Amino acid sequence: MKKWLISLLVGFVATSSMAADFSGQWEGMWSSAYQSTGWMAVNLTQNGNTLAGSMDFQTTYYGTFNNLPVTGTVSGDIATMTGTMVDSGYTYQIQYTQAQLSPDGTTAAGNYTITENGVWWDGGTFEMQKSASGPVNDRFSAAAVLTGASGQVSGSNVGATKEAGEPNHNGITGGYSVWWSWVAPSSGRIVIDTFGSDFDTVLAVYTGSAVGSLTEIKSNDDFWEGVQSRVAFDVIAGTTYRIAVDGYEYGEIGNIILNWNPGVISPY
Repeated sequence: MKKWLISLLVGFVATSSMAADFSGQWEGMWSSAYQSTGWMAVNLTQNGNTLAGSMDFQTTYYGTFNNLPVTGTVSGDIATMTGTMVDSGYTYQIQYTQAQLSPDGTTAAGNYTITENGVWWDGGTFEMQKSASGPVNDRFSAAAVLTGASGQVSGSNVGATKEAGEPNHNGITGGYSVWWSWVAPSSGRIVIDTFGSDFDTVLAVYTGSAVGSLTEIKSNDDFWEGVQSRVAFDVIAGTTYRIAVDGYEYGEIGNIILNWNPGVISPY
């Protein structure tokens, strides 16, 4: 396969007797008509009839492409995901089709084709296995609740996904976000950080009731010379603040420590 072949379209067809649920992680292998093989992983979030996520795609001869953004839609039990790349006037596309979801919803298998400017170039078969479910607070609507003026909680963004309409936290694409919500018990200044986490975090705080229409209050990638994050801002009693923790680019995931405490710290 050519190194610049990064366009992806994934289609899943499920039996009509079960409800589609394409959220989560899928991993599997493809086998080419030319007898080459490779590995792929798809990270999906389903928000109603909308899909968003990313794909890692490994070819036999050209290495691995990480965190390729993909979007799509769901109609009934059929989902289609599309990504497009145009290089020097050529449009490359990989299309995974006829993927039959198993009765328990844990595997999908089918055929794929590769086209260059719409002309068939390669094809073969693939099979994917659905990985274990991600964190319980993966989605904005399932945010874990923080209480009190101060505290510390632990969590993880392993297996987490990015939702359709979710902002890029601190302007960083990320892709493995988890959520908390906190109602300020009193007005004043609050400091929130991810100190103690074991990976390069991104932290953002918002107000708003829907993931696609949030107002950013504060965000941070690296605090001073570290790779963890810290924000400080003024809060209003009774206001609900939405807190997102994501990994930096290239699939940063790991264990999260989230701390919140009142304090007087100059903004940065």
